[in-house]
Amino acid sequence: MSPLPPFVRHGLDAPQIDLSPLGIELRVLIPADATGQGICLMEEVTRPGSGPPLHVHADQEECFYFLEGSYLLRVGDAEWRVGAGDVAVVPRGVPHAFANLGVTPGRLLFTLTPAKSGERCFLDLAELLGAGRPTPEDINRRLAGHGFTLVGEPLLPSR
Repeated sequence: MSPLPPFVRHGLDAPQIDLSPLGIELRVLIPADATGQGICLMEEVTRPGSGPPLHVHADQEECFYFLEGSYLLRVGDAEWRVGAGDVAVVPRGVPHAFANLGVTPGRLLFTLTPAKSGERCFLDLAELLGAGRPTPEDINRRLAGHGFTLVGEPLLPSR
């Protein structure tokens, strides 16, 4: 029998993480603690022309399920156009980024496995972004303990 209690969260009760300087809003659907740091599940809404810079999760696989919109996804040296119903798995240690190509907000779900610090990484990033305009070096220093490293620019220039 699992030492973890069941976890149920009503969608509207999911905590939000504001990454608006990156054009991203997150909702924590399943926090890392709910699974003993095994997995976390996040919902993302991405503004048109926005997405995270090229980055690496050193110790986690990241899985995506694209719900709405049209995205450009880069994993390593390969690129794909993806949209509603498409899925992708990014192996740990592989640089990746994505950007919303559409004119309306896009929406996706993603998991990090193992979750490790899970949503804490994004909360730390939100805190940094909320305090001003951190450099990539500032971000990498702050998020190093989460195994997260920026390694390049966003896929699209800022609109």
